[in-house]
Amino acid sequence: MTSGTIAPRTPIARLRELPAAVVYSLLFRCIQVTAGFLTIPLILLFLTPAEQGYYYTFLGIAALQSFLELGFAIVITIFAAHEWHHLSLSRENGITGPPEALSRLSSLGKIVLRYFSISAGIFLVFSLTVGYLTLDGEPGASVLQTWAPLSVYLALTAIVFWLTPVLNIIEGCDQVAAVARFRSCQILLSYAVMWAALAAGAKLWALPVLAACQVVAITTYLGLLQKPFLRLFQMPAGGPRIEWKQDLLPMQWRIGVQGLFSYFSFPFYTTVAFWTLGAVTAGRVGLTLQLVSGIQTLGLVAISARGAEFGLLAAAGRHSDLRQRCKTATALAAGIVLAGFAALTLGLWGARHLFPEISGRVLGIGLTLILALGVLATMPVQGIALFLRAHKIERLTYVGLLSGVLYGAVGAASIHFAGELGLVISYLAVTALFTLPMTVYIARKPI
Repeated sequence: MTSGTIAPRTPIARLRELPAAVVYSLLFRCIQVTAGFLTIPLILLFLTPAEQGYYYTFLGIAALQSFLELGFAIVITIFAAHEWHHLSLSRENGITGPPEALSRLSSLGKIVLRYFSISAGIFLVFSLTVGYLTLDGEPGASVLQTWAPLSVYLALTAIVFWLTPVLNIIEGCDQVAAVARFRSCQILLSYAVMWAALAAGAKLWALPVLAACQVVAITTYLGLLQKPFLRLFQMPAGGPRIEWKQDLLPMQWRIGVQGLFSYFSFPFYTTVAFWTLGAVTAGRVGLTLQLVSGIQTLGLVAISARGAEFGLLAAAGRHSDLRQRCKTATALAAGIVLAGFAALTLGLWGARHLFPEISGRVLGIGLTLILALGVLATMPVQGIALFLRAHKIERLTYVGLLSGVLYGAVGAASIHFAGELGLVISYLAVTALFTLPMTVYIARKPI
C-alpha cells in the first residue's frame, strides 16, 4: 500500500462503526426473521395446505391490533427520548435527573398503561368477532381445531399487546440495545417451544403456545431486569405532566391513521385471500408474505432502530447531522432488502428443483419479485417518515390514509378479477405510483 492511500474498510469495520442500538436491533430482527423462515419447513411438514391457510389467517386477524395501537408505539419512543435527554440511569440510584423531566416521563408511562389496558380489552372483543365471522360456515372447520386455538391465541395476544408499550418506553430511554437483546432471547425461546409443539402434533395450537411463551418472557424481563422503569408507574402524581390530548394526540392520530390503514396491505391480503379463494390459496399468499415481510423487516431495522437516536439529535438541534444519518440509514435499508431478495430468489429456485411438491404451497418466483419491488419502494418512505417524526412533525397522515384505502380496495378488487397475480401487482402499483412519489413531494417542504 503506497503512502497516502487509505485502505478500504472491511464489512466488519463498517459494522463496528454502527451504533450499538442498530447492531443489536439488527441482530434481533435477523433472529426474528430466521426463526420465521425456519418455521416454514415445519409448517409444510406438519400442517396440511388448508391448515397452513388457517395458520396465516389467524396471524392476519391478530394484526387487527393496529386498529387500536394507532401509532402509539412510535410516539411513546419519541416522547420518552425527548425526556430522557435530561435524565440518566445508574445501577446505584436508578433513574436520576431534573424532577420536571422525571415527572413528565412518569406521566407518559401512566398514560400508556391506561390507554393500552382499555385497548387490549377492545382488541380482544373485536378480533374474536372478526374471527368468528371469518370461520363461521367454513367447510371442514371444527371448533376444537380452529375456533378454540384462535380464541386462546387472541386472548394471549391481547396480553402481549398490553405489555409491549412498556418496552417502547424503555427503548426511548436509550435502552434500544438492551431491549433488542431481550427480544432476541425471547424469540429463540418462544419459537423453540412452538417448533416442539408443531413436531408433537399441536397443529394450530402451536400459535397459542408461541403467544404464551411471549407473555411469560416479557413479564419476567420487566419484573427482574427493568425495575427502575416499572417504578415510573408508581410515582405519585405532581409536577409537570405530559398530557395526552395536548402533547401526544396531535402526533398520534396522524401516525395512527397511517398504521390503521397499513393493515390493508400485507395483513389484510391473507384474510381477503381466505375470504375470496379459500384456505389453500390463503396459505400460499400467507407463506409468501411471511418471506417478503421478513426481508422488509430486516431492511426497516436500519431505520427504525435509530428512532431514539434521531429523537435525541432533533432535541439537541442537530438537524443537518440528523438529515445525513437518515439518508445513510435509508441507503443501508435498501441494500439489506436487495441482498435479502437475491438470496430468497436463489432459495426458491433451488427449493422448487429439489422439492417440487412445495410448488403448491408458495407463490411463484415471478410474483414474489413483483412484491420485492414494492417493498424496496417503501424504504425511502420509512426513512422520510422517521426524519419528520424525530422533529415531532407528522406530514404523511393523508398519504398513509389514502395508501391504505388504495391497498385494500385495489387489492380486494384485483384478487377477485385476477387472483394472486392481481393482488401482488396492486401492491407494487399503489406503492410505486402513489405512496412513494407523494411522500417525496411532501418531504420537500422545509421543517
